[in-house]
Amino acid sequence: MIEKIYDVATGETTEVPYNAKQKAEVAKNDLLIQEREQQKIADSVAKAALLTRLGITDEEAKLLLS
Repeated sequence: MIEKIYDVATGETTEVPYNAKQKAEVAKNDLLIQEREQQKIADSVAKAALLTRLGITDEEAKLLLS
């Protein structure tokens, strides 16, 4: 991974490799993103299952909750 640093005064761009701390942070953020995506999928599946058990559509559920 490369970090691009732009110097406004000179107009030069410098490429610097990520250090270990930056790489670890990127890896951590990637895991958090994956966890959130998996949770969204799990929530959607649970919602669909509940609506199916109740025998109503998403629109009908919204009407009930409004």
